[in-house]
Amino acid sequence: MPPKGFRCTHCGECCYPPRLNREDASRLKKAGLKEFIATNPFGHSYIREHEESGRCIFLGWKGALSYCKIYKSRPKICREYPRVLINGDCRPQALKSDVLFRWEKK
Repeated sequence: MPPKGFRCTHCGECCYPPRLNREDASRLKKAGLKEFIATNPFGHSYIREHEESGRCIFLGWKGALSYCKIYKSRPKICREYPRVLINGDCRPQALKSDVLFRWEKK
């Protein structure tokens, strides 16, 4: 679940092809979207990217606001994004791994 109080600004910066779990892939296939699912050499499924932008193929725009074309069937990672906010910022570049995965010594 996103952090309490989080509201999407519809900037589209988080919308890059997500990796899919089995349930996501099954749900998208049942929705008739099998052709939009790709598998990498390691056997992981993900949503194909838009050739020109590299963004998720299901990212749509209404003027300057982004939206998900498969919102009701969107993958779990998209439903739960962002898991954390750094200084109130949800953009992927703000969620740096050194902040998220820092080990604390006790």
